[in-house]
Amino acid sequence: MRTKPWPIVILACLYFLGPVFNSLAGAWLSKMGYLSYLKSIFAHGSLTDLLTIFVLYPLAGLAILAMKNWSFAVYLTAMAIGTYGNYSDWRHYSDIFTLPVFIATTFVNVGLVSYFLLPAVRSAYFNSRLRWWESKPRYQIQCPALFQGQARQIRCTMLNLSEGGAFIKTPSKVQQGFETTLFFKFLNISVALPATVVHVQTRGVKGLGLQFRHTDETEDQLREITDALRTFGMKERAQEVKGDNLKLWTLRLLRTGKGLVPEISGSPESGEKTARPKLRLLGQYRKQKSRKSEDKAA
Repeated sequence: MRTKPWPIVILACLYFLGPVFNSLAGAWLSKMGYLSYLKSIFAHGSLTDLLTIFVLYPLAGLAILAMKNWSFAVYLTAMAIGTYGNYSDWRHYSDIFTLPVFIATTFVNVGLVSYFLLPAVRSAYFNSRLRWWESKPRYQIQCPALFQGQARQIRCTMLNLSEGGAFIKTPSKVQQGFETTLFFKFLNISVALPATVVHVQTRGVKGLGLQFRHTDETEDQLREITDALRTFGMKERAQEVKGDNLKLWTLRLLRTGKGLVPEISGSPESGEKTARPKLRLLGQYRKQKSRKSEDKAA
């Protein structure tokens, strides 16, 4: 299972617990018992008060955990509303919600917003390619291929492949954003995939990360190829960052201080050794696929 970055998951969980923290803080500041405070809020609180205490922060947590393009706007809006609510409480109930309390809560809110404004955090919300937990399985292979350079076709080796992209080993240098076509043959299927260079790797294994620009035909072809790789038991390239396990992440954080900011990889490169696929006849693969379909139908 691919887990989202643990800092994001933990922060989202804290926001989900926001109603508990808010009501406990309200009861403490009001010098009331917890249950008495809850009864008072539900009996005398306005709809705005109830929404702010019990809905606003879980909504922010949901936006954080979703990690979509809309998440950032929803989160910032929720935090702005929460901060304004604290300001109103200070203005109208300054004997309970004192200035030091208002400053402290505002400081916490600003700190949390600043965290999400960090480039490594913010980019994951706006660039779907960086969300490795959403990516399709990427299979390790070594497959001779050609890619269309600026003037001619250039030989290369494809080191890994997924439905959405590939990494090719080549010393040739092109600019990020260069549009090309990747040619290769696999299981007697000749494929020409329009692609865009989204990453240029100059260290370690030199090569290019490609993102495919699919047509309906190429999408079907590549799905068939990746189905075959999965059927043949090809090894998937590990896309989880170190610390994907909560225990390992916690230990690494305590020992090295690293891990508070999500480790997000936007490139499809792989420095690992790749295995040559155990090629079988395309007919055998299709027979297996047909047999499975017949079994399901039965």
